[in-house]
Amino acid sequence: MGSTVKDVMTTQVVAVRKAASFKEMAVKMRDSRIGAFPVVDDGGRVVGVVSAADMLNKEADLAAEPRPLSSLLPSHGLGLDCAIGIARALDRSRAR
Repeated sequence: MGSTVKDVMTTQVVAVRKAASFKEMAVKMRDSRIGAFPVVDDGGRVVGVVSAADMLNKEADLAAEPRPLSSLLPSHGLGLDCAIGIARALDRSRAR
């Protein structure tokens, strides 16, 4: 398969701030027609990813106490080299 991450990645990234409200995320996701976006801190650094599935799971858990967005983020760091192959990138993400 010779494609790399760079060949299939989106360069017009729609991100959300870590302090974003649930409603803000839902509206941005709907308006942008995307299923997930990176979460950035105040310095613009990616600190996680939130998907539509993450949001649905949180909404479905009505009995839970309100939690901050950071509770949805995985505890591992992110970082990919755009020149690596897609299969290798997927292997790295699955290993985390």
